Amino acid sequence: MRPIWVLVANNSQADMYDFQPYKHQLNLMDSINHQEGRWHNGDFISDKRGNATSMHSHTFSGMGRSGLGDTNKSPKTIENARFTRMVAKAINSAYQSHSFDSLQVCAPPKFMGELLTHLKKEIPVHKVTKDLVSSDAGKIMSHLNPLTLDLK
Repeated sequence: MRPIWVLVANNSQADMYDFQPYKHQLNLMDSINHQEGRWHNGDFISDKRGNATSMHSHTFSGMGRSGLGDTNKSPKTIENARFTRMVAKAINSAYQSHSFDSLQVCAPPKFMGELLTHLKKEIPVHKVTKDLVSSDAGKIMSHLNPLTLDLK
């Protein structure tokens, strides 16, 4: 049985765990703290063309923040969508390289919906539409799919 990964995420944080169902254990593999997910629209600035940018100069994985295209969306919505796409891209890449067999995602409904549109359709996903980012491992595991033991 290949690894089962568990993503616990919202707009401001994404934690990836390796789930070992037989040991009933979650091991944190990676965590991304996305400060911009906590910002309000007024915390973003725009260039002369109206494209939203964050006030911080750093970028994750070389992905820029400006010029995301849709001027009808708020800067916060655009930034949250960018973060969700970045998380999905990392998951798709890991699945492509056979790093895990199935994925369980614990996330609020809006984040979940956005994430699922960017994940490869062949990734087996169990969905828990709940924000569990600030929860401990026991609470997270209580929401995981009990049929995980049957996955091969």
